Amino acid sequence: MLAKLQVLNLSGVNLKRSSRWLEAINMLPSLFELRLDYCHLYHILPNLQINFTSLASLDLQGNFFSSTIPPWLFNITNIEFLDLSYNSFSGFIPEEIENTKFLRVLDLSGNALQGKIPKNISNLCNLREFSVNKNRISGDISNIIHGSLPSFSNPQIYERHIFLDSNKFDGPLPIFYGDVTVLDLSDNLLSGYIPQSIGYMMPELFILRVSNNKFIGTLPESLCQMESLRVLDVSKNQLTGKLPECWNSSERLTVIDASENSFSGQIPWSLGSIPSLQSIHLQENKFLGELPESLKNLTNLQTLDIGHNAFYGVIPSWLGENLASLRFLSLESNNFAGEIPLQLCNLNALQLLNLAQNNLNGTIPHCFRNFTSMIVGTEALEQKNAPQGEIPKSLSKLCNLHEFYSSENRIRGDISNILGSSSTCALRSLELSSLNINELTGTTTKQLQRSDSKFFGTSAISSIYTSSQQ
Repeated sequence: MLAKLQVLNLSGVNLKRSSRWLEAINMLPSLFELRLDYCHLYHILPNLQINFTSLASLDLQGNFFSSTIPPWLFNITNIEFLDLSYNSFSGFIPEEIENTKFLRVLDLSGNALQGKIPKNISNLCNLREFSVNKNRISGDISNIIHGSLPSFSNPQIYERHIFLDSNKFDGPLPIFYGDVTVLDLSDNLLSGYIPQSIGYMMPELFILRVSNNKFIGTLPESLCQMESLRVLDVSKNQLTGKLPECWNSSERLTVIDASENSFSGQIPWSLGSIPSLQSIHLQENKFLGELPESLKNLTNLQTLDIGHNAFYGVIPSWLGENLASLRFLSLESNNFAGEIPLQLCNLNALQLLNLAQNNLNGTIPHCFRNFTSMIVGTEALEQKNAPQGEIPKSLSKLCNLHEFYSSENRIRGDISNILGSSSTCALRSLELSSLNINELTGTTTKQLQRSDSKFFGTSAISSIYTSSQQ
């Protein structure tokens, strides 16, 4: 009866004690699909005369294999789906890979593979997803693209996903084939310029990640012409110049991450014409100017991080009036001045607000108690600004608040009114707090001891001063 078995799914079953699991599987000649992912398997035979010649799908991800990849895996000539990811396979990708002519999905990610990608992988014309990320594979990326990877000439396949991130590939960025839709080259050693024609030559791309490399130069304007683009991540490079003013056609873009570069100038006005945008990461650059009012049109925006730049002016009230979906807002280390706008209190979904190291003044708004979703960061991360007055008692109602920073200000009052109220949750989830160099008074020890706070572990308690003393 088992000889006719076609599908066997043992996903998640602990087979740690099954040392002869492979021999048992090899007695199932009709097997079409086999799932043994996360089964605590440690041993795989280096040689095997396979009997399951009908096997089309094999999933061995998430086990503890620590040998080289057995070549017999690529002698399963009808295999279409092969997942060996997140094991500890070492050594090289076997040359026998060319035998898997029908292979559509190959996932070797999360291992310890090294060397170069075999050139004969170019024979795998049906391959639509190729993942070797999180390994130690090296080589000139141009030679790999134009020498190893298949030309993808099969007209029946419309999408190609290529994941080469977190390896040791080097060289300049080449133009990939036009039907590639997902391309991740982040965390490598790539250098040179991002090709100016990339948007015209790869029009179907909807995810492009090239972060944490060594790219220089400006961001190509042709990226704006990629109407299918959803995610653009060029962070942690050495890019310079201004962001192009041409984003009106990028209607599907949801994430743009240009952080940790040397971009300058103002935020493009056209960036506010992308209604689908959910995340903007521009932190740690050299941007300046006021925030363009066009950003108030981004009603789906959940993350806005523009910290560590040179933006100035007042914090716009439309951040709270129009961007109701915001969860993370970081304006840290800029030159914003004036008072904190009360309209920010409308951001009921806000989980992190970072206003530290600006030139703000005035008081902490009492309506910050509306931030009931706040879990990390804090509604009053205002180090080195100039807010004054007392900490609003209403902040003690933020039961889920994990971190609170407001050091080096002019805040005064009895801290026990906030941390010790028996009628409220008294910041019961507080894990980290820094209130040093203020004008606070009162006793905090008992309140903090009966909370879950790590106030002592961070040595913040020793930094609370009653009169700005050093």
